[in-house]
Order: sequence, then structure tokens, then C-alpha cells
Amino acid sequence: MTKKKFLWGMLVVVLVFGVVLSGCATRIGDFTLISSKNVDLSQVSSYSRSKKIVRGSDSIITVLFFIPIKSKVDIKKALDNALAKIPGAEVIVDARFDYRKLNFILFQIEGFVVSGTALVNPNVVDASETTPDKPYLVMDTKDGEHFTKRYVSEDEYRYLLTRNNTPFVFSTVELQGDI
Repeated sequence: MTKKKFLWGMLVVVLVFGVVLSGCATRIGDFTLISSKNVDLSQVSSYSRSKKIVRGSDSIITVLFFIPIKSKVDIKKALDNALAKIPGAEVIVDARFDYRKLNFILFQIEGFVVSGTALVNPNVVDASETTPDKPYLVMDTKDGEHFTKRYVSEDEYRYLLTRNNTPFVFSTVELQGDI
């Protein structure tokens, strides 16, 4: 008898947690080409594809199922967040839009997720150099008027920082990624 009560109790606990901790994801749609920016479509053929899939999201947290932390969730903001992941990205091709909602005991999270391949405008940045996993240096020459930007490996970065007879003066060190 005790074993039967225990099994019924476990079943009730599993059902309660299953209902309270549930969520869903719905595909809103797939798009061949999408952007939230003004893009000259005659120039898109000169854009280069990024090597990685970009993903952007915009979400809202609601406490006690009716008190929102943020005013609204916006699909355009999710698209803008995806485009911001790669410098010079203006268009996403093979885009996928999803709506996701997760319910927890005292709160829920819902939002939009956009993913796809970014097209990078070559006039803004060279897509072959867009490697956010590498650190880069912004250096100016001795005359102080000309600036160069180079992507370097971690070892070369450390070597340039410790080198005393460098022809460059470090004006700004910007890092993307972890060193």
C-alpha cells in the first residue's frame, strides 16, 4: 500500500512539474533575404557571406505570469541583434524566425530568435577579416596621422605588446573574443 501511494505521489509531482515547467518553440517563417536596413539590392551581389550562422534574439521575462519586466518583445530588435554580431552585416540570407516560450514556476520567458547567414558589405568591412575569435590591434604610425587595423594571433599580440623597438605606437587596443 505504501508503495502504491508513493508511486501516485511521484506521478502527481511529475505531472505538476511537467505542466509548470513547460515551453514551446514555433517556427514563424523562413526568408530567403531579409534586412531591417536600407539596402541597395543592385549591390547585394558584391556582398560576401559570413562563415558562421548569426543568431539574434529579443525576449521578455514575465513574473507571476502577468507582470512584464520589459514593455514588449520585438522581432525587428531580434533581427538587429543578429546583424550586429558581425561588423558590416546588412542582410541575412536563409533566415529563420522562431518564437519561443518557456514557463517556470514563478516566471516565464518568451521571445523571438532570428538565425541565418549574414551578408557583409565590402564597403564597410572586409568579410574575410571578420573573425571575432581573434584579437585585433588598432595602431597609429609615428606621425600620428595614419591608422591601420590588423588582425593578429594571440602570440603575435603578446609579442607586439612586449617588443620595445616597434615602429608603431599603440594608441588603442581593442579585443574581440578571449585572450
